Formats: sequence, C-alpha cells, structure tokens
Amino acid sequence: MTTALLLLVLVAVVLLGMLAAAAFVKNDGYGRPGRSTPRSHVPDVFDPRSPTRFA
Repeated sequence: MTTALLLLVLVAVVLLGMLAAAAFVKNDGYGRPGRSTPRSHVPDVFDPRSPTRFA
C-alpha cells in the first residue's frame, strides 16, 4: 500500500515537473529556448543577434 502511494506521488511530481519545464522553455524573443517574454529591456551583450549588443 505504501509503495503504491509513493509511486503515485512520484508520478505526480514528474508530471508537474514536465509541465513546468514546458511552460519555462517557450521562447525568449530570439527564437531560442528561454523565458516566454521578449527580453527587450535586458541588454544581451553576448548575443550577436541582439540590437543592444556592444560590438
């Protein structure tokens, strides 16, 4: 009984983790995985595609 309950909790945690990962790895505005909002307010100095890159 206890083993089945632990297994059920483990499956629930894994499913929730997959949902959270899918919500997190959307798109950060540059077409790559990241935050789901465009990072126009954060200067990305390492991204060559960023308009705010210091080159």
